[in-house]
Amino acid sequence: GWVLLVKGELDRAQGNRDEARTRFEMARQVAGSTPTGWQGTFRLARTNFELREFQQALNDLRSLGGASLPAELRLATLILQGEAAYHAGNHAAAGAAFRRALLEFPAAPETPMIRLATAWTSLRQGRAEAARREFLDFARATPEHAHAADALVLAAELAIAAGDLEGARGLLDRIVQTYPTHPRTDFARLNRGILLTRTGDAAGARTALTDWLGRAPFPALFGRAHAALAATLLASGDVDRKS
Repeated sequence: GWVLLVKGELDRAQGNRDEARTRFEMARQVAGSTPTGWQGTFRLARTNFELREFQQALNDLRSLGGASLPAELRLATLILQGEAAYHAGNHAAAGAAFRRALLEFPAAPETPMIRLATAWTSLRQGRAEAARREFLDFARATPEHAHAADALVLAAELAIAAGDLEGARGLLDRIVQTYPTHPRTDFARLNRGILLTRTGDAAGARTALTDWLGRAPFPALFGRAHAALAATLLASGDVDRKS
């Protein structure tokens, strides 16, 4: 079984995934309910995932559910199960797998990625409030992460959709102040200007939107920014201003 695993990994490294699947399947059959057999099952599922056969990967992993796996393999199995379920469109199952991984391995190096994946599964299920909370939890736990600003932008958009304009403004201010050079921060600046328009802060909105248009970050959004600025000028009675 061990020899089959090694040969399977060599095939996989060389891009021969069909050959790799055959060897992993053989290792699983030869080794049975042993650590080597569990590795064969996991690697078979991982290869099927790489071949975008997501449901088959889930079927492969099902046999590991009741096994007494080593911690490292157990965590890898839960993550792969969550990713396969997500790509298969079963977001509830994906969320359950990711939450189980967080519960069992809260200090794992993969925890930030799992937190972010959990938030996305909630969003895909239409659980907006849970997704907002989970995106915020991710950003609070790992403020230096490359995707922390993205998570805050999404949380702010969910807050706006929920009518929590005060909470959204706080998040947008935080993004602009904490991540001034992040690519997503320009979206936060635009959303902040529009939000100021909606909340009646004409002076703040005018400054924010004029600054955003002057930076010219995303021409495709110019129409939206100009419309918000026009609404601000009308609301403040500045109908003669050219923007």
